[in-house]
Formats: sequence, C-alpha cells, structure tokens
Amino acid sequence: ALVARAERLLRTVIPFDRACWHNVDPATSMLTSVMGDSAPSNPLLPILEYGTQDLNHYADLARAHITAAGLREVTRGMPDRSRRYREVLEPMHIADELTAAFVTDSAFWGCARLYRSADWPPFDPVEIAFIASLAGPLAEGFRTALIATGTAVQYSPDEPGVVVLDD
Repeated sequence: ALVARAERLLRTVIPFDRACWHNVDPATSMLTSVMGDSAPSNPLLPILEYGTQDLNHYADLARAHITAAGLREVTRGMPDRSRRYREVLEPMHIADELTAAFVTDSAFWGCARLYRSADWPPFDPVEIAFIASLAGPLAEGFRTALIATGTAVQYSPDEPGVVVLDD
C-alpha cells in the first residue's frame, strides 16, 4: 500500500515510465523484496547490484551525503559507462534511471529506481533533489510497514532464503 500510494503521488510531480521498489534489511543492506507492477525483471540485476562495480548501487547511495542520483547526470550524459545500462536498461529501451536509497537515523530501510524511456528528458537536478528530500519520510514508511507486517509473515520450509557468509 505504501509503494502504490507513493508511486501514484510521485507520478503527479515527476514523470516516469517504470519503477521498482525494495524493502531492505538495514543490518546487511540486502534487498528483501521487489515491489511495483512495472519493475524490470532480469536475473542479471542482482548480480550487477551485489557482484560488480557499477554506478549508483543502492548501498553506496545509502552511505552517501545525497541519497539519490540520476544515471545520466552521474555519467555526464554517457550512461553506457554503466554495465547495468548497457546490459539491462538499454535493451529495454530505458534511457535514464533515478536511483534512491531511503535512510533515516543512518538506517537503510528501502530504495527505489524510477525509469524513463527516451520519450522523456533525463531526470534533472531538481527532480533528483526532490526524491532525495523524501528519503527520510519514505525510510520511516518502509520501517513502519515492515514492523506492522512483521508478525504476519508465515514460515514455510519450502520458500527461498538468503545466507550472508561474509562481506
């Protein structure tokens, strides 16, 4: 419900074609869910996020002074400097992405990527700053939603899990 409402309200201010939203385990910075009806689905995305050097990783932004960045802005108009762009976004006809980490009190609770096709201009500094200004309130929303629904999680031995062995 939080993601649906946030996405609907954001679209009234900032145009975008697609979005993906994630809950994050604040202890490990690992994504624990994917939300959004238009989220790109590609098995390479987690490998690029956790197993390679690239631009605008969620965890890197969560540790940064400004927790949102546009790919075209960071690359000075050369998004092909990003492996994620070359191998996933460009083949999907995505021209720009805005990545944001939602942090409050130094805890990383959620994140999102907004995507634009070439039909739109790149995300501009005002739009990026606006999303960055929402990092605290959205982090609180993700934290509160996680706590509120935490007791509703059902254990199933047949469901997938994650084991983190080291850094």
